[in-house]
Amino acid sequence: MQNTTFHWRAHITNLLSTDYLQIIRKHLAPGGVFYYNTTESERVLQTGVTVFPYALRVKNFLAVSDSPLTVDQDAWRAVLVSYKIEGKPVLNLDVEQDRKTLAEVLAMADSLHQAGDPAKGEMEYGETIRARTRGQRIFTDDNMGAEWN
Repeated sequence: MQNTTFHWRAHITNLLSTDYLQIIRKHLAPGGVFYYNTTESERVLQTGVTVFPYALRVKNFLAVSDSPLTVDQDAWRAVLVSYKIEGKPVLNLDVEQDRKTLAEVLAMADSLHQAGDPAKGEMEYGETIRARTRGQRIFTDDNMGAEWN
């Protein structure tokens, strides 16, 4: 997981380029996922789906992998309700606000869109990202993304 700074900041290409993502890819275990902040850049999205065969955008983050990524709402719910901090559930389903929070998070999966306007969906698969961002110039160490534009 990587929370990068804005895609237009100096030297950020070091953490967004195809070169960097290829290094990350070599270090992932089989089935591993790299999840990082795209800071809502179409170029960053296009770069990620250029390097990795599988991707899933979750709001402004991108999960990439060499293995298929699927959204299973039931499995996601089970994981979220199992989280504990110091032995106490993070989400107490006896509390209405926690139930609402869980419902809001899981609703992102309902917004998964296959095509069309990305603003309508908080989640998006790599195939749709590839088609939607086709023509965007990808980030490389040689073009330095935003730094040299």
